[in-house]
Amino acid sequence: MSIEFGKTIGALAQVMADGIVDGRDVPALRRAQRDGMDLQAEVATILASIEGHLQSQTVGPTLVVAGGSSS
Repeated sequence: MSIEFGKTIGALAQVMADGIVDGRDVPALRRAQRDGMDLQAEVATILASIEGHLQSQTVGPTLVVAGGSSS
């Protein structure tokens, strides 16, 4: 996720470097759009994973203590 975020910010930084957004920025804007969509997909995947883990927990939290026993 952090890699996709970095790519998105990098592309946007290129667009904003001269303070003007014009036709010359179209390639970087397209790259920022693609990278932003990749970032969005990464976040959605992580959130779905978290939701799945939460849904699979049918009992209260388990505390694991030194020695491997749980309570």
